[in-house]
Amino acid sequence: MKLFLGLILLTSIVSCSNESNLLESVSKSTSEDWIKKGVKLENPYSVKNMKLALQNLKNKNASSKSNVEAIDDNFEIEPTHLYVKFEPKSEEEEAVLKHDSSVVLFDYPLDYIFTEQVLDARPKLESSEVPNYYTAIPIDSEIASVAQYETLEELYIPEEDPYFGSNLTPTQKISDKKEKLLDQLLDEA
Repeated sequence: MKLFLGLILLTSIVSCSNESNLLESVSKSTSEDWIKKGVKLENPYSVKNMKLALQNLKNKNASSKSNVEAIDDNFEIEPTHLYVKFEPKSEEEEAVLKHDSSVVLFDYPLDYIFTEQVLDARPKLESSEVPNYYTAIPIDSEIASVAQYETLEELYIPEEDPYFGSNLTPTQKISDKKEKLLDQLLDEA
């Protein structure tokens, strides 16, 4: 009889433990299921899209009938930023993220379009839950060490590239040739 009662007690404990783990995993997965109701967009600032845009400009330039500025052979597109999803595990981690004024945090993915109804119908977080945040951070950002994050995509933001003058003082000016290339690259992307 003692053995039987022990097995029932053990089964109950394991069952409750598995149920709470199951509820936790279901809660986390369904809390972001609403994202699937949005429309995923191509990110014009992704490294892949920027490289494609640059190649298109080079091809147009080669046809010589276009109005595309000649492109410097040394110009290359390398990641300047990361599009990330921060997953703070505590209110303290969230507070540190929010304290950094150089980072703009969004509680929804930036590469989706949502209707107001979808955004308003998002599941409410439990009082103990901390939301995930989406943003772009520089490749060498120190904020990346503050909270766990997932890299969603590498980005090239030309306005932040020293080639296009991000390191110039306010009195200095980017060359007209580079400014035209910047505009054409952004339009093409």
